[in-house]
Amino acid sequence: MDVLLSWMKITAQIKTIEFVADPPTLTTDKYKKIIEELSTKGLITAYFKTKDEPMKIAPTPQGQELFESFLFWQDSDIQNKLARNKKIKKIAVDFMKGLVKTTLELQKFSQQMNGTKPTKKKRRAK
Repeated sequence: MDVLLSWMKITAQIKTIEFVADPPTLTTDKYKKIIEELSTKGLITAYFKTKDEPMKIAPTPQGQELFESFLFWQDSDIQNKLARNKKIKKIAVDFMKGLVKTTLELQKFSQQMNGTKPTKKKRRAK
């Protein structure tokens, strides 16, 4: 949890995370150790703008993906939203399949009423 809090501090993404107990306190020593560890693993990059300014820390793309997934699994609202979107897409696809099937059946029925032979489905060569 300390690593996630450090990441949120680095990227200025202070979000409210509901903790079961009191949120852990992050000391400066812990923070420095975590920064060194994240830097050695290639999840953050430290750089200097000028000699007078302190060191700036920026996330790498791998670090961004990793910690965004951590935040995703911490937030149940986002998970529920994703599940709803998947369900809506499935319903829409099923509806469109049914609509296509219905129009094909109506076409066959109208051809039978006219006394013509129904056209065979053409198959695409794979």
